[in-house]
Amino acid sequence: MRLRYLLGLTLLGSALAFGAGCGDSAEDDPQDPGAGGEGGSGGDGGSGGDGGTGGDGGDGGDGGTGGDGGTGGDGGSGGGGDDGPHSFENALDISVNDENGVTTGALKDAETPDFYTFTGKAGDRIVIGTIAQGDEDSNTIIDTVITLYDGDKKLLARNDDAFPRRGRDSSLFTVLPADGDYYFTVEDCNSAFGADICAPADEIEVFDYQVWVANTDQLVAKETTATGANGDIANAVSVVYGDRSDQGLYPMSILDGIFGAAGETHVFSFTPPNDVTLPADHRLRAEFFVQGIGKELGNGSDANIKIRITNAAGDVVYSSADQANHGDAHDLENGLLNVSVPVTGGETYRLFVENGDGSGQNNASFYFIEHYVGTYWYGVVEAEGEGSTGANDDFANAETLTTPSGVTPGHFVVDGNLFEGSDVDWFVVDTPEGIAHAGISCHVRRAGSGLRDFTAELFPVADDEPGTKLIGATDAADKDFGISGAATPGSYFLKLSAGSLESGIAGDYYRCFLWFE
Repeated sequence: MRLRYLLGLTLLGSALAFGAGCGDSAEDDPQDPGAGGEGGSGGDGGSGGDGGTGGDGGDGGDGGTGGDGGTGGDGGSGGGGDDGPHSFENALDISVNDENGVTTGALKDAETPDFYTFTGKAGDRIVIGTIAQGDEDSNTIIDTVITLYDGDKKLLARNDDAFPRRGRDSSLFTVLPADGDYYFTVEDCNSAFGADICAPADEIEVFDYQVWVANTDQLVAKETTATGANGDIANAVSVVYGDRSDQGLYPMSILDGIFGAAGETHVFSFTPPNDVTLPADHRLRAEFFVQGIGKELGNGSDANIKIRITNAAGDVVYSSADQANHGDAHDLENGLLNVSVPVTGGETYRLFVENGDGSGQNNASFYFIEHYVGTYWYGVVEAEGEGSTGANDDFANAETLTTPSGVTPGHFVVDGNLFEGSDVDWFVVDTPEGIAHAGISCHVRRAGSGLRDFTAELFPVADDEPGTKLIGATDAADKDFGISGAATPGSYFLKLSAGSLESGIAGDYYRCFLWFE
């Protein structure tokens, strides 16, 4: 079920690509749906995830990969049998920042990994990327998984699901703990995780892929790195944005850092461009996609991070979130952290990234955040507007929602505010014929909002009044907000309310997705 809509999910193969032989294009954005550019990795094979609506996708393109051949030669796993790179001992050498761009390969089957090896240095920030599906999302093409090992063949990190999901290709951001040799595998979801969460192995027809390894400062995407020296507003590091595309969009940026001590805080300063082109009835948001941690299904870091977004002075907090409340890419009820906050173009903000629970030792505590400014998710702004009440505070004055262009009929999206936590928003919708189910998905507290006990309720319209409640749920800190149930065609009221606004957090925003199918 597609509960969230991504704007412009095209160009997904290039923004994460590194710049060897690529020139200066604005495809800096791996996943940026509306922003064009950077493509990169893809997601969680087989696990579904958020759907995309397609769209322009900005100026991306394939730019970053530098063409097909790459290191070519061996052709990856090539032809099967015991002669292929199917073990640590037979691992193929691959160069970091290879001037040819990518290495081509072909898996023997859905159960046999290909092994690669490279040399790195302690503290190197790297990304390993694959391209197999590209813009496709097909069971007939391999769903890649990347797993990284140290020189002693011990697991360091694994990626199945690029975040945010933009296909089934993988990309793994990590920091190398020591000087020396490293190994990684490229394999299908089936050999990594088993058949239960993967597409059927017997449906796969295409086993070809491309793979590359790059330092993050060689990506087409603009990288901003913080250190312990950037521990307060006076020493904040400024976020660098890529070039504006012909469509008026900015590509994804990479924010990262390595903590040198427990409890260390890094401060970024960011000023959203004021010339971003937005879809009609949408507002500018800053998105922060925090890459998952841990070794089994994460980037290998031992540190959950805490995030705050404030005004330039740092005395007004608009958004606050703790990665410790979030799960991994395979957890359908407690997914990865996506902080999302409405912002004003041209205004300066601060992003505080705190080492929540990491050791801060030996390059073990680090973070990677993919950052986008624009309209990443569909979200039609409520007519009442921010900082006001009275327009749609009861069902008699409910605002009518319509399906945005490019979205499946019967699906509705709203981006709004509950002023100071005491406002109530009512909406009314008409469903298509033939629907049998309804669902609501909202992104509030877990996206950084200060609203607490946010509640969404759906009522059938009966004689112009709310009938018996059909479905409803209340937001929580440690679980994604989603509820569904049986429904019949007709008209429905959607009521959104909150219990309070958290002291010290001014952000009273929400984004909700209502669907009928």
